[in-house]
Amino acid sequence: MPGAALAEAFGLSPSYLLKHLNMLSAARILESVPGPAGGYRLARPAERITLLDIVLAVEGREPAFRCGEIRQRGPVKLDASAYVKPCGINAAMLKAERAYRAALAETKLSDIV
Repeated sequence: MPGAALAEAFGLSPSYLLKHLNMLSAARILESVPGPAGGYRLARPAERITLLDIVLAVEGREPAFRCGEIRQRGPVKLDASAYVKPCGINAAMLKAERAYRAALAETKLSDIV
């Protein structure tokens, strides 16, 4: 399906959608078909594409939560040696990230379309 038709169908800016279609193509989730009747299609069967594949292609591999270590700033900051372990918030967020990614890895594109 042509990118412009997809953008119109979903009410998206063509340039915004093209950026994401290019990311999905680079990750070999989609392939572009050149020519007047061209557009985009899945590069492999939907049964072989996970939601994690799609999310990683668009958002990258970095964790969604990035700890800013606010414990080391502000009026009650301690010496850096006091912070050898990740804080409870960081540990909880990393645990949630692992669960989120595991759930996405278990879900195939074919399960939802």
